[in-house]
Amino acid sequence: MAEREVQRLAKILGNSIVERRKILGMTQIELANRLDMAPDALSRIENGYVAPRFNRIEEMAKVLECSVAELFREKNDSLKTRSDCIADIITSGRKTGRSNQPRFPFRQYPKKITSCL
Repeated sequence: MAEREVQRLAKILGNSIVERRKILGMTQIELANRLDMAPDALSRIENGYVAPRFNRIEEMAKVLECSVAELFREKNDSLKTRSDCIADIITSGRKTGRSNQPRFPFRQYPKKITSCL
């Protein structure tokens, strides 16, 4: 992948992390602590200066209560992309497994869907 594309994706990722963090009401320090990383390291990621490894991105998505794909979506994505995102959230929240428990509480839908808009 070209360096320019890596930088573009790092910037998209950083912006998404900031947005998700704010939606969840977390400070940068709180998120850094939950990810067991230094706040200045998280700052470099949020500003798009550093592209984290995939396992770190997966960890971030989990803490930010979203999918890895959501972290790479841009605000100006098409209406189709946004509707697909909402459909993914609704589908992932359906009851699953033997316990028949939702994957996440329905009260979290508004927070998760806001990330698609």
